[in-house]
Amino acid sequence: MTKYAGDNGIESIKPAGNDKTDSIISFFIMMFLVTVSFSTFLSNFALYWAIAVLLYSRFSGGAAPRFKYSAVYSIMLLFVAANILGLFTSGLGLAGIGKIKNVMAFLAFFLAYEKGFMLVDKIKMMTALQAVNFILLMSAILATAFGLTDIVYFQDFVYWPSKYSGLFEVPITYGEFLVMMQCISLALVLGAKGAFESNVKRGIFLAFVCANAVALLLTYSRGPWAAMVLAVFALLLFNRYYRAFAAALIISIMAAAAVIYPPVTNSAFLNDLNARVMSTLGGYSSGREVIYAAGIAMIKDNPVTGVGIGGVEKNYSDYVKRVEWAPEERKAMVYGHLHNLYLQIYAETGFAGFASFICLCLYVLAGRLIKKIRSIKEEGSVEKAFATGTALAFAAVLVMGLSEYNMFNNEISRILWFYTGMALGGRKS
Repeated sequence: MTKYAGDNGIESIKPAGNDKTDSIISFFIMMFLVTVSFSTFLSNFALYWAIAVLLYSRFSGGAAPRFKYSAVYSIMLLFVAANILGLFTSGLGLAGIGKIKNVMAFLAFFLAYEKGFMLVDKIKMMTALQAVNFILLMSAILATAFGLTDIVYFQDFVYWPSKYSGLFEVPITYGEFLVMMQCISLALVLGAKGAFESNVKRGIFLAFVCANAVALLLTYSRGPWAAMVLAVFALLLFNRYYRAFAAALIISIMAAAAVIYPPVTNSAFLNDLNARVMSTLGGYSSGREVIYAAGIAMIKDNPVTGVGIGGVEKNYSDYVKRVEWAPEERKAMVYGHLHNLYLQIYAETGFAGFASFICLCLYVLAGRLIKKIRSIKEEGSVEKAFATGTALAFAAVLVMGLSEYNMFNNEISRILWFYTGMALGGRKS
């Protein structure tokens, strides 16, 4: 028998299932968590094996518990159905099923929601993620410092000094990955202080958080920076650290002043930050206004069905030429996505896909996560702190989605939905 926290924060009893299959699932979940920061192949391998063993344990009989209905699954299936319909709208048909592979991230939610929350300690889980990303940061710095940049095995690490993490597709993707991880980690540090086995372990965990804050800075991604600052303020207020909130506000103002007015004129780092921040403040958007105009035109022409999966990339060049005020160099560029989560989903899956996606996000965030946070009365609870961090991470991704197509980027979606499943997994027997 295994104890676990229910939605009301009270421990309940549930059959643990087969110890051997639980051990195998636990191993593959930890493999997924360790490799999700740097290897899509290995993390997918671990994720799907864990799911396969879970399915085997559920359908092979015995004392293992059966699946329980959740409205989350129903809304997810509606969104998946809209994506499949979008394959036919664009003319790809089922042969193009690989184009919607990122909705497979919902399987990460299924794994965490059905089993992961029972097998994985949340503190150890976040410690592992923090430690792995710290090791990656140090590998990047040392590979550069010792002149190992020409060795092929270190190629994924050598781009840090030139403002790019080769471990992810683009630096902003890694920045958003780090924001999610930091939101949950800080929520645990601030809201569940007593959950750490000792002050030393809590200090080491916090040291990892601070080191990976440097990693976030080195992505040179302005959206994740802003989202992280807002998340820190929100966590300090939620946990009633009012003095720390005031101190963080002062530090943020001083840091912004140092960046906007670099005190050291020969500092390449400060000058580079200054150029990026000032360009944003000056209204520079990397041509996103042109991309958005093309996306809005697609939606206006196809409000019900959208242009179908893959239709944005296929039709973008035709639509961008209709944007009369767009510079010629922008009209010559072809993009595979619209740099906006909401425009992309509506443009490709139509009204049904967009509506089901919005319903899913609102239900998960407001209907489940926030409701669970309010239902747990015990202060300092790991479950409450983890749910708080997950809600903040989920909201941060939605906000960052205003300027990036991020939710269903493979590096973002799998771990986001795994966090969500872990936060919501405690159900009453």
